Amino acid sequence: MVQSTPPLVENRGLPLDVVRHVLWHFGDSVYGVEPGMFRQRLMLTVSSADQENRALLAKGFPEIVGAMNLAQLTEGGFEELRSIAKAAL
Repeated sequence: MVQSTPPLVENRGLPLDVVRHVLWHFGDSVYGVEPGMFRQRLMLTVSSADQENRALLAKGFPEIVGAMNLAQLTEGGFEELRSIAKAAL
């Protein structure tokens, strides 16, 4: 079975599935979509990591950490993710 690459969102180059999973993680039931258990635990790990460990996680999971940083650490970032998802759907 060949998996297709998820579509990239033009804004910030984040895959739409990552955007929607991060929105779900932060409680958005409109545009968020529940990810699998691995990604749920990964996002929980990222959200509780200090800056040094976040940087290490970003080496293996740049899109997820980037979207989490946007939602959690950037003023207006959560709303930006919602706007990205809304425009893509």
